[in-house]
Amino acid sequence: SNQFVNMDDLMHGVGQRLAELTGAEWGMVSSGAAAALCHATAAFVTGGDPEKMLRLPNTEGLKNRVVMMDDGRFTYDQAIRTVGVEVVNVTPETLEDALDDRVALVALLGSREATRLDVFEQTVALAKSRGIPVLVDAASEHLQNPDPYLSRGATLVAYSGGKYLRGPQPSGLLLGEKKWVQTAWCC
Repeated sequence: SNQFVNMDDLMHGVGQRLAELTGAEWGMVSSGAAAALCHATAAFVTGGDPEKMLRLPNTEGLKNRVVMMDDGRFTYDQAIRTVGVEVVNVTPETLEDALDDRVALVALLGSREATRLDVFEQTVALAKSRGIPVLVDAASEHLQNPDPYLSRGATLVAYSGGKYLRGPQPSGLLLGEKKWVQTAWCC
């Protein structure tokens, strides 16, 4: 608090350090896991385009659908909907039909998918084959190195700082592919 710090420079250093500590490609600190989910969704919807970011939550004409497993919906998916997207509920059997050109991302609940590894891996493979990123909400889980979701193909993972990381309650982490974490930082 005694010196001026350029926030983008600070974010770059933090991203690099989080990558070293977690084994992720890059990371950012957010004001809670819910904020990490919101930033990630905005990044996937806008691709970091400043004009598109200014339009949010108006997502007309953008990829504005988020696919979620119907048994994996959770209270904090409101953080995803805040961006202005429509959530499409699917089952493993209806996933493929839902992945059309309007889908910005697939969002999964980490603790739910941890018990269904085959479904997780099939979901990630199908989404990635269509160029659709995968976001995992792992807010109620321990951070591991290597990350069990990133190592199996997820694009980004959100963690709560106030739960198992035992940091301040309103803190979180977004970890994953450098390009997308940096885009989320700008959103």
